Amino acid sequence: TNKAAEYEIEAYTQTKTQKTTRTLEENTNDYSENKSSENKRGVEGTETTPAPATTAAPATTAAPATTAALATTAAPTTTAAPTTTAAPTSTAAPTTAAPTTTAAPTTSA
Repeated sequence: TNKAAEYEIEAYTQTKTQKTTRTLEENTNDYSENKSSENKRGVEGTETTPAPATTAAPATTAAPATTAALATTAAPTTTAAPTTTAAPTSTAAPTTAAPTTTAAPTTSA
């Protein structure tokens, strides 16, 4: 869009320049013709030809004001859940061997 705007401005400027140049040439020719006629009649002109009216450059429109983006609030920090320790594993109850018995001594007859 910047290129398009530049192109439009350039085209406008060229058109205005051509019109202004044409107007100046026409006024110069008119002035010369009038002077020539006055000189032929022996009239001294005390009036000066006014300069052609200039046209003000087109008004430019200011770019629309931009609104700042809304401030964002950071998400609240989360705390990790506390780690749990596994319950201690229980060990099997110790097994006790039954006491060994010794055979009663045999008696002889």
